[in-house]
Amino acid sequence: MIKAIILDIFSAGTDTTSTSLEWAITELLRNPRAMKKLQQEAREIGQGRSLIPENDLHKMPYLKAVIKESLRLHAPAPLLVPHQSTKDVKLLGYDIASGTQVMVNAWAIARDPSVWEEPEEFRPERFLNNTIDYKGLHFELIPFGAGRRGCPGISFATIINEFVLANLVYKFDFALWGEKALDMTESYGITVHRKFPVLVTTTPSEDDLDKMPYLKVVLKEALRLHIPAPRGKDVKLLRYDIASGTQVMVNTWAIARDPSIWDEPEEFRSERFLNNPYRLYRISF
Repeated sequence: MIKAIILDIFSAGTDTTSTSLEWAITELLRNPRAMKKLQQEAREIGQGRSLIPENDLHKMPYLKAVIKESLRLHAPAPLLVPHQSTKDVKLLGYDIASGTQVMVNAWAIARDPSVWEEPEEFRPERFLNNTIDYKGLHFELIPFGAGRRGCPGISFATIINEFVLANLVYKFDFALWGEKALDMTESYGITVHRKFPVLVTTTPSEDDLDKMPYLKVVLKEALRLHIPAPRGKDVKLLRYDIASGTQVMVNTWAIARDPSIWDEPEEFRSERFLNNPYRLYRISF
């Protein structure tokens, strides 16, 4: 019994959490303004550290608003889990007998135009200046259910979603891979996934590139050995005056492999640039 319960907790927690993150990134890709705003907040909080720690997540109101808005539009389990009434009740004029199975349509509640302004739009700002939360106290937003039968993993999911999304947008810039528009079709099931996976390219942020000296020396060494387009310009060289308009061909390939300059010039050795001031542009010939 204990093993089965633990298995349920892990399977339910991992599937819904990964689905929530996938939908959040999808919506941010569809809304570059929101992506840029979240990245700006993350990089202000990160301040060049290797990651944003859990202790700093409370300083990120826009991150929390993005998570809330993503869960509003894409509740991982849109019908929650089946409930059962424990006694006879009367609700909105309907008599519900004890033992009746009840399915709560959290998806429809979260898109109700009588509650939400422009309910189909992704607008994290709607949560910046209001107290609505998804922890079961506000029935217009219940992706985790409410009351004693609410999701027991809400605290786990909240921390994981915030921590992972904050550090993803902090460390990387995202772009669609060969797509002009995202297909938002959903697959049907207890948990609602994207029907088609989203293909994304990620690149390290500019701040991180500045901290990668070995990447820079690898590029220098590759360009030394494999010049993409050896071209030159008019110069005054070795006491020779080369008139303007004279066609000059500079053999950068030979210069970059000159044994009087380079130690073992035919070998690919990135380390030669680690303690070396040579640069790729204009200064080091």
